[in-house]
Amino acid sequence: MPSSAIIPCMKGLIVYNPFAGPRDVWKELKQVRRELGRLGWSLEVEVTRGPGDAMRLAQQAAHAGLDAVWAAGGDGTLNEAVNGLVNTPTALGVLPVGTGNVWARQLHLPVYTLAHPFRLREAAVAQALGRVRTVDVGRLNDRYFLLWAGMGFDAQVTAQMEPRPKPIKRLGVLPYAVAALTLAREFSGVRTHLVVDGRPLRRRALLVVVSNIQMYSIFQLTPQARMDDGLLDLFLFRG
Repeated sequence: MPSSAIIPCMKGLIVYNPFAGPRDVWKELKQVRRELGRLGWSLEVEVTRGPGDAMRLAQQAAHAGLDAVWAAGGDGTLNEAVNGLVNTPTALGVLPVGTGNVWARQLHLPVYTLAHPFRLREAAVAQALGRVRTVDVGRLNDRYFLLWAGMGFDAQVTAQMEPRPKPIKRLGVLPYAVAALTLAREFSGVRTHLVVDGRPLRRRALLVVVSNIQMYSIFQLTPQARMDDGLLDLFLFRG
């Protein structure tokens, strides 16, 4: 009698932000849940209703001893989940349904494009069949960040754009480009006082980015960055 493989049951939570990204992915999430079920995952789905919900749900999942939280949203949803999971054994997965999906792109996961709109199942399976890695996070005041923290031009554009209504999100990165071009005509930079590797640095800068990864939006801004080297990389643009 041939022996059958026993797939261990992993318990997880999908935290879905329905306000993220340009489209409704509820049906796709159901497919993801079924597909991961075939790979040994038992998953529940919780829907966020406002800021802070993803962090709270991630904290509850970690407290309950779940194996993983799958953040179904954009990089903002992912950031909240990170803040709920730092220093816990609960792993973090990403189901990229946002506009930028920078973290997913950094991990070379399949993401939504007009040519290939249904990529969630592929992204989920790739992670389920992969391995768990420990990565660095940065900290700014009482908040952690997985990707980067920015000052100057970056922060000003974000302040103008967020929160964005769903119709604007359907336009992808175009509204960000328009806001950036508009702001570029009048923004003169910010005064900064940084301490880099123990050395003080005072500069007037248009953009300061402290990054944990190589990518910044769709660009490789800090190509030497590694997410697991115990270091953060600095990019400073004086203009």
